[in-house]
Amino acid sequence: MAKRRKNRRGPGILVLIALAVLIAGFIVRRTLIPQAIHYLAYRQPDNPSLAPAAMPSEDLSPSDREQLDQTLKQKAH
Repeated sequence: MAKRRKNRRGPGILVLIALAVLIAGFIVRRTLIPQAIHYLAYRQPDNPSLAPAAMPSEDLSPSDREQLDQTLKQKAH
């Protein structure tokens, strides 16, 4: 009876597939995930004029501006 040699290609292909998955995982983690987190974490309002009223405005009335200037002058001295 002649002995047949086992085909050793199976584990080699599995190692290559595992290595490719590992490399793809690193690439995804380094490139796609930071972009996705930035996209999910910061969303600009579609219409800035409809922003919530609780957000402070930098447009001060003249009397408020004068009061702020006086307060800053007092703090500086």
